Amino acid sequence: KGAVEFEFIDKDNKIVYKAIKSIEIDPGQEVGVSEQWKPERFEGGFYRIKATLKKDGVVFDIEENGFVVFDGPALENGPGIYIQDKGFIIKGNKSFILGANYYESKLGELAWLRPNLLRIREDFMTMKDMGINFVRMHYHHSKWFRDYFTEIVKEGLDPYLQVADTMAIPSERSLRILDAIIQLAQEQDLVFCMDIFSLVPEEMGDPIGWLGLRERIVDEGKLKFQKEFVGLLAGRYKEVPGIVWDLWNEPRLDKSDYGLLKDWAEEIKKTFRENGDTHLVTIGGDVSLDLLDILDYGCVHTYEPGKFDSTQDLSKPVIFNEVWNPAGYSLEEEIRQAEELKKDFNAFLETGFAGFCPWQWTRQARLWNNASEPEKWDDDLGVCVREDGSLKPAAEAYHELIEKLKESGKYPQAGLK
Repeated sequence: KGAVEFEFIDKDNKIVYKAIKSIEIDPGQEVGVSEQWKPERFEGGFYRIKATLKKDGVVFDIEENGFVVFDGPALENGPGIYIQDKGFIIKGNKSFILGANYYESKLGELAWLRPNLLRIREDFMTMKDMGINFVRMHYHHSKWFRDYFTEIVKEGLDPYLQVADTMAIPSERSLRILDAIIQLAQEQDLVFCMDIFSLVPEEMGDPIGWLGLRERIVDEGKLKFQKEFVGLLAGRYKEVPGIVWDLWNEPRLDKSDYGLLKDWAEEIKKTFRENGDTHLVTIGGDVSLDLLDILDYGCVHTYEPGKFDSTQDLSKPVIFNEVWNPAGYSLEEEIRQAEELKKDFNAFLETGFAGFCPWQWTRQARLWNNASEPEKWDDDLGVCVREDGSLKPAAEAYHELIEKLKESGKYPQAGLK
């Protein structure tokens, strides 16, 4: 016999509601306990929930999460972003994009099914403290989880994943998760960039993901679902500032298929525009440099920013969308990673590129960590935080570099060479 103590806490860390419920658990038994707080009105946009399992004053477990409140100007407070010359205007100022690619450090991909909004908010707050102004996320379509396990892995769906959508077009539950993440980004003045069509259900592509899969851009049936989803996004977010759409991460296609990719990207962008959405559109990866006549800006993915010596011949701004700095788990490796990030950041400043985004905030693999070489590679690319949320040396280095850039007088005017 014990008790579960529920606390609802506002963003100023004040307990606004508290309740205690008795609980009795036999060995091996699962027991559900719930509590509802029903205020006449919510006074803030974010609340933390804390559940503490106790017996005789001894704490056995603590679980925390949070929720956002959509009230009044929710999703209207994002940092506006547009292009001027070959650079960006963010919140009315000429500015570099100084960003991070993001997965939540404990949940990884699962944040799109059962997010810990408290942890995401804390990560975004840390980003703002570091001077980061841009966060890029790969959208994992909810039905993709279901299709990946049933069609690719050939396994039954884990009970944890049963909340995954059964239809290709996201449910209201899935869209509210996206709403919440966008609002948390807005709260910290972060431009929110979402890669849309990399991890898709079978109706939009192939759930194996992360591959070229030419058919996704030529199959009319798949394009139909893609355009329906784009229409949904446009209708929901067309008036929301501070959003950038990345249509597809690293399309690994033969050069002979670039014309097809261009036609596809043009059709998707047209669908956004026909539905009233004027947010900037790009494609993640070096192929974007071949498509600048239809994209709004280009994206480079690289280990070595220094090998790109100029953007002088390019018609639109280009950013380093993913910069890779792998490192092992030792402190020595983490320090080496920080030195590599410094080198790459300074190289970026010499190129005339308009932005810099390390890949990535943390280790990625959470859903299927299988110790394979690709998984190890992605794990080693976590730059800013460890799994427990503590900062790595590279995060401290990135913060210092951003501060020095601001102090130098080149920021925010830099990037418009």
